[in-house]
Amino acid sequence: LAKEGITREIVNSDVFLGEYVIYTKELNVSARDYSAIDGDMVRIWINGEIVTKSIDLESDYKTNNYILKDGLNIIQIEALNIGLSFPNTGQFSFIDGNGKKITEQFWGLNQGYRAIIKVYKKKGIGDDSNKK
Repeated sequence: LAKEGITREIVNSDVFLGEYVIYTKELNVSARDYSAIDGDMVRIWINGEIVTKSIDLESDYKTNNYILKDGLNIIQIEALNIGLSFPNTGQFSFIDGNGKKITEQFWGLNQGYRAIIKVYKKKGIGDDSNKK
C-alpha cells in the first residue's frame, strides 16, 4: 500500500489534497472504497453547495460529472460515517472533460471531516465559454 501512496494514518481533521488547473468546464469525480467494503459513505460539495448528497463507496468506482465555474472551485468530499470498520476509506480520481486524470487520492478520514481540493478552471482552446 505504501507504494500507492496509502498510509495507515487516521486523519482527525480536514485534509488538503492540492491545487490543480483544468481547461475544461467538466470535471468527473470517481469514488470507491479501497479497503473493506463496509458501508462507507461520502458527500460532495462544490463551492459551498452540496452537489451529491450521498455516495455509498463500493469496490467499483462510481462516477459523477460536475460543471465548474471559471476560476477557483473548491471541492470537498465529506466522510458521512465510518462504516462497519474504522475509518472511512476512499479512493478518488479527478478527471477533466477530455478524459485526462488530474489526480488520484486516497484517504482514511473520521466521520464529519473533509478532503479539500482546489481546481482552477481556466479558459482553453475549444472551451465553449470562449464563444460569444
